[in-house]
Amino acid sequence: MTPTDRARNPGPTEDRETERRAKKAASDRRWYANPGNRAKQATSIRQWRADPENRAKLTAYMRRWRARPGNSAKKAASARRWLVRKLGLDYDPAGQPGACCKACGATQELNLDHSHTTGTYRGLLCGPCNRALGFLRDDPGRVASLLEYITHR
Repeated sequence: MTPTDRARNPGPTEDRETERRAKKAASDRRWYANPGNRAKQATSIRQWRADPENRAKLTAYMRRWRARPGNSAKKAASARRWLVRKLGLDYDPAGQPGACCKACGATQELNLDHSHTTGTYRGLLCGPCNRALGFLRDDPGRVASLLEYITHR
């Protein structure tokens, strides 16, 4: 029997394997649908990561992964796609022609700025402006106090 014949007429082994996979997928869906199971799993993961030995293993693994050619770029692209989806945008504003930082006008290292309280997209910020806003905890009072400090000192 050739591979083509097997694809047209799966034998009993292939049928059983397909059926086993379908049952496993259904079982997994039921398990993940139960919020109690997800909470147990999250707790278990947190406890595993809290162990210093496991944290060291995870850190070493991630360093090796990032060192492989192309992986850091893949991770950055994946993170940006996730953020675009999370914010409900159907395009990546940083990839548009003429995109620049809304605070200083820089065109390099653009980030999608969003409110952590409302989850809404606010605009593009360059890396330094985005980090500064994060350090100031998105608090307009802190920004005003800091501005007053640097203009009067």
